This record gives sequence, structure tokens and C-alpha cells, in this order.
Amino acid sequence: MREYIREQGLKYRYFPPFILLRVCFILLVFAVGQLQWLFVIASCPFSFGFLYDTEAEHMLPLSREELMGRRRLRIGMVWLRYLIICLGSIAVHYMMMKNGNFSLDPQDSALLRRPLIPAFYFILQMLLVYNTLLNASITQKPGKKKKQPLAKVLERFVTYQIPAYIYFIYGAGFCINDFIYYGSQWIHIAIIVTATILLSIRNIKETENFTIPDFSPAVQKV
Repeated sequence: MREYIREQGLKYRYFPPFILLRVCFILLVFAVGQLQWLFVIASCPFSFGFLYDTEAEHMLPLSREELMGRRRLRIGMVWLRYLIICLGSIAVHYMMMKNGNFSLDPQDSALLRRPLIPAFYFILQMLLVYNTLLNASITQKPGKKKKQPLAKVLERFVTYQIPAYIYFIYGAGFCINDFIYYGSQWIHIAIIVTATILLSIRNIKETENFTIPDFSPAVQKV
């Protein structure tokens, strides 16, 4: 955590506009409430991308494990930041609607009438945020991508694309109340939980296989 705080301090010291961007991001997430689903997924790939360091740090004899550890730490800290901000935003909007105060969420929002659906959806959202950050942390080598085997394509479709489709469908469904309230809420929960399990499997596998593709040791045995 100290390393992450140090990096953030360097970034804000030499690039002060990032403080304003961070404040604007937090205010926007708190403003949109339950409708944060699209904004969060669109912004989280860029949350990992910028890292300020010094020339001297590039000269440090860090091992492959240490470099990977730094990336894992950054993924975890950025994910935790999203968790706190998004959870706080939903809690504020829930209390505002419950007390009859102004909120951008509709007054008959699922947060009040079917709170279990947004609760399970939020878990799916945070898993997708983690997966997005994990993929954003891996720098791929330039060049033509190799054609993946059919089994890998099918695996990605089942464990990632299907959960992503469900995520976007239900995110849009929060704007169309008839969709959320159509049928039993347990059917909706079952669909979201299934997507959560599939995405969890993918996240576990990708975390276990986490590596740095563009890393080349300075000294190699001949």
C-alpha cells in the first residue's frame, strides 16, 4: 500500500490536473447513482494505464516476481477505490430515495422495490471491473495476433462475453423499469448469479496465469 500511495503522490505532485480529474470522477459517480454501470466500465481501463515513475526506478534490478507484484498491487488498490466509491454512491442514492429526496434514479427504482437484484448486480459489476483492470495491466507485444484455438474462443465466449452481455442488458434494464419488474425477481437473480459464477471462473484462471508478456530478462543463458 505504501508503494501505491507513493506513486499517487508523485503523480499528483508532477501532474496536478489529475487531482481535478479524480474529484470530477468521484462527483460524477455519486451523481449518477445506480446508473454508474456504464460510466464505471468505460473509465476503469484508463484508471490503471497511467503510472508516474522516475528514470532511476527503471534502473532498479527488479525480478519478474517483483514487477508482477507491483502490477497486482496496483490492480488491487484501483479496484478497492472503485469498490468504495461505487458502494458509497449507491448507499447515498438509496437513502435519498428512501427519504423522498431528489435523486437521478427513478422513484420506483429497483433499489427500493427489488433491492436484491441491484445487490447481486453490483457483485457482477465489481468482478467485471477487476477483469478489465487485470487485462489493462498486461502490455501486449505489437504485431499480428495469433489465431486462438476454437476451445479458447468458446471458453472466452462462455466465461466472459455472456456475463458481459448480461451485465449490459441488466444495466440498461435499470433504466427500463418494466424489464426489472417483469417476472419473478429470483429468475433475474439466478441469471445474474450465473453470469457472476462464469466471470469468477475466468477471473480466477486469468489471475493464476497472470504474467508480463513483454518482459525480457536483461541476461539470458545461451
